[in-house]
Amino acid sequence: MNWTLTSRPALPNIRRRAVGPAAFAFLIAALLASNRLMAQSGSGSNPHITGELVLSGNHHYFSDGNGHAVLLGGSQTWNTLQDWGTGGTAVPLDFAQFRNFLLSHGHNFTLLWTVETPGFCNLPVVAGQALHFTVSPFPWKRTGPGNATDGKPKFDLKQFDSLYFSRLRERVEALNKAGIYAGVYLFTGEFLNLYRCADDGYPFTGANNVNGVDDGYTGGNRGINSVSMTAPNAITSYQAAYMDKVVDTLNDLPNVLWMVS
Repeated sequence: MNWTLTSRPALPNIRRRAVGPAAFAFLIAALLASNRLMAQSGSGSNPHITGELVLSGNHHYFSDGNGHAVLLGGSQTWNTLQDWGTGGTAVPLDFAQFRNFLLSHGHNFTLLWTVETPGFCNLPVVAGQALHFTVSPFPWKRTGPGNATDGKPKFDLKQFDSLYFSRLRERVEALNKAGIYAGVYLFTGEFLNLYRCADDGYPFTGANNVNGVDDGYTGGNRGINSVSMTAPNAITSYQAAYMDKVVDTLNDLPNVLWMVS
């Protein structure tokens, strides 16, 4: 059976287009999802998340724990997990205020970025000379002995920093209670590809850890050897342990979507 829109006369030289049942169902689902988002925006609240998202019968949408189609929409900024700052100081984000911003705009999705370098350069956020950014915290403890290229103690890649993982847990839980899904990044190759600098303190560069692990970076804006390998090496074992830790930290929460890189 074909559906044809006939509510108004056809215009000259314009062919009417038959709308099949699948397309018609898609339009209805889109309208329903849009209405739900507008209702959420007006109320300042989201439906309670009752289960993980799954693929729905209509592959354009996820389904929630109640079997309802879900349209994900939201806002993000880069420093929602780690603190960013210039002038050598990382400035905390008021995460509760950010969550309230999302709710007040009817948003049900955001991203939690992770930046892999304690410092980065040349991000084009202002006119003129590019700023040098400082980022904290990180998944591993900075124990030394010795200092990394950013002037702070070297990383021990065998010791996780509980501050990082407890913050990750707390923020994803806060989003879950607000009915907001979280896209959690495991890696962010973009910053390694474009914004490296000689004093960035990257944990997998030899000068910055006490474990003898080295990505071979020697300078410049680009250093991606730690995310472009084609076979396991000394770095991948630490990356695998880190991924296991992140998954263990969040695995029971239903609002997580994994962002690989």
